[in-house]
Amino acid sequence: MAANNAVEPDTLKPEKIGLTARVVNERRRTFRLPADDTVALMGETELPVFDLSLGGFRAKVEDPSVQIGDMMTGQLIWRGRSQAVSMRFQAQLMRLEGGQAGFSFDEIAATEMDMLLRIMTGIEAERITRIESLQDAEDRRVRTQRMMLGGVIVAFLVILGLIGLWQFGVMAP
Repeated sequence: MAANNAVEPDTLKPEKIGLTARVVNERRRTFRLPADDTVALMGETELPVFDLSLGGFRAKVEDPSVQIGDMMTGQLIWRGRSQAVSMRFQAQLMRLEGGQAGFSFDEIAATEMDMLLRIMTGIEAERITRIESLQDAEDRRVRTQRMMLGGVIVAFLVILGLIGLWQFGVMAP
């Protein structure tokens, strides 16, 4: 008889596992974009950014002195193929695990929000360009394969015709 490993719903309540209301309510409220070409510059430290949203970002953090709740200020810099965009920010460290930190933007001024939207638009535009480029390459590959297959079929038919002529000769009426 198999053991029942189900967890009672009552045991998953936030207060039962020691989570504060702030952490429980902190969920991904906005769409996240992968942000490979983006860094967060905090003082002299440049942190690679993994993803970005209107609410914050996730970055690599190696400083052991940072703690959840810390307020950080810095500059978010996106370096695209044809442009670079930056914005100043103040963010609170909300999550820290495995060398990655989740930051939540603290009140963003209108000009900085505009820069954030430009960064996110640029990231998405370059992602779409990369996808279209990959699709075009795949289309060229498929067309080339079809042309090669057509060539093989034509060559096979020509060889088959020549064998027929050799075997049976030219039949005159």
